Amino acid sequence: MNKQIFKYFLPLISAVILIFSFPRFDLGAFAWVALIPLLWFIVSSPPRTALAGGILFGFVFHLYINSFVIVTLNQFLSMPLTIAAYLLLAIFLSLYYGVYAYLVSRLKEIIPAYFMVFLLPFLWVIMECVRSLGLLGYTAGYVGYSQWAYPNILQISSVYGYWGIAFLIIFLQALVVMVVQNKLGRDQILKAFSVWVLILLMGLSVPHFFPVEKNPETKNIALIQANIPQEDILAGPDDNLVRYENLTREAFSQNENIDLVVWAETVLSLPLARGKAILPEIEDLSREFDTPFLYGAMVRENDDLYNSAVFYCPHTERLQKNYKQYLVPIVEYFPYNDLLNQWLDLGLNLGNYTRGQEENIFYYNDRPLGSILCFESFFGNYSRKYAAAGAQYMFVLTNDGWLGDTHGLDQHAHTILIRAAEMGIGVTQVANTGITISADYTGEEILRSGIKTEEVLFLETDFSRRTTVYSVLGEYFVYGSLLISLALIFFGGKVKFGAKN
Repeated sequence: MNKQIFKYFLPLISAVILIFSFPRFDLGAFAWVALIPLLWFIVSSPPRTALAGGILFGFVFHLYINSFVIVTLNQFLSMPLTIAAYLLLAIFLSLYYGVYAYLVSRLKEIIPAYFMVFLLPFLWVIMECVRSLGLLGYTAGYVGYSQWAYPNILQISSVYGYWGIAFLIIFLQALVVMVVQNKLGRDQILKAFSVWVLILLMGLSVPHFFPVEKNPETKNIALIQANIPQEDILAGPDDNLVRYENLTREAFSQNENIDLVVWAETVLSLPLARGKAILPEIEDLSREFDTPFLYGAMVRENDDLYNSAVFYCPHTERLQKNYKQYLVPIVEYFPYNDLLNQWLDLGLNLGNYTRGQEENIFYYNDRPLGSILCFESFFGNYSRKYAAAGAQYMFVLTNDGWLGDTHGLDQHAHTILIRAAEMGIGVTQVANTGITISADYTGEEILRSGIKTEEVLFLETDFSRRTTVYSVLGEYFVYGSLLISLALIFFGGKVKFGAKN
């Protein structure tokens, strides 16, 4: 019994090491060894034990990764309800790892070890992809996100999408486990390692075969981080708008040659918006400085409420809007929000936003731009649609006041580095309070604000970009992972069954 309990230290050790790969420790190199104890445990355990160990790993890991949820939910829930929701989230996410561990443990009995070296990373990719689907789709804590600080590694995502990074991380550790457990012959080790090296080298080298497209003009973009507290941004007092106006005037006093001004998400909350997507104050400011404005607003059309990005150009007086499609579960979207709000009896309505239906490109002097909102930057395939439609740059407008001063701010900010590398275009996140951050088309960070500071930042860019395999082909690596997994299971079973007979 004691020996059995001791075995569970392996997934626990993996969870702790992997935690150090993420903010605010940010020791991303640890991710390349962190899962060795977990994988060792899984391939050495019977299915039920593996299931329990996978759940333990996921639960401990997500207790840390999602600890910001306590700060977020406690702004409108009592502490007991907040803790209950936080624990339920960690349990829910841990089930994915439990199912993964259970399947691997089952399959190892019918598939040769050499096939398992490949199956382990492919199944991990499928598991993470499934996590992103549906109403509760959620990607925080993806193992590949730990690599945000290594631009060279991020180039892999331009070929395979984010999934290639996760695949290579798991593949290497699965190979180590099988080698140390003496389950592979020398030729099998060499072949498996050669495949890993080939996939890695293709991810690092293929991007350089695509030419970099640059524009002759450099544009100066003012990024306004007003740092308005969450309770004030939703209440919508007029001084929120005044604060953004004053910071914008300060920006022009520092630099007269500003070509675009970008504000954050929900600058115009419902009480402030007065039923409009643009206010006379913004129009007047845009005309005064003869400069386009991009900002976030709550827009009501008929009976529907949209979280929106709005682009206004004084030359054409054209108002362009893009409605958020990936809504934050429960907070922004919930199928039975009336019942939820009656049960919780809160001072604000949850889950009452309408999901947008189209990816609208904004045109800035005939230059196509993409703009998404907050939570949407966690989903690579959604962001990719804008690059595939021709966007030469991407802006992420976010509030992030819900996250307080937690590492949730860092996790959200770092996603834009991976999105930039995937799409091959520059990406800038503009936060009301949190972290305003920019990355170039390779995913390398070029600008960052302080945390929860009032700042005016200036971004100079020539909108350099390059075509990427991922922006053209999308989620082919996930579909390939599914097909190859099925093939490995089928042919691996035949090989092992044939060997026994």
